[in-house]
Amino acid sequence: MIYAIQAEGTEYVKFGITNGESVKTRLCILQVGCPHKLVLLAAAPWFDSDEERIHHYLREHHIRGEWFTLCDKARLVIKTMQEDMRESFIAPFMAKSKHKRLGAVLDYSMQTVY
Repeated sequence: MIYAIQAEGTEYVKFGITNGESVKTRLCILQVGCPHKLVLLAAAPWFDSDEERIHHYLREHHIRGEWFTLCDKARLVIKTMQEDMRESFIAPFMAKSKHKRLGAVLDYSMQTVY
């Protein structure tokens, strides 16, 4: 599961993965070491490798570790995650289309960078 968490009151957003623990548990763990309230913006049942692709896509907005500035590119990824999460509740068999959408977002935008 890939998640996007924002430090409330800031423009910082973290894109990470969770394996074996729920996103809620991961949020609680991260909250312990953060002075800002953390808010879950989105979560999507994507592959772990998609996290690395997202990090690469947002590299020019990198702050530290897995934290990035909440820019237009990050908002687009978050919107895609939110749409895919809604679809996963409606039609779980659509998993392939989820990754096609993420790929379309990242691949198209990366073409414009190069």
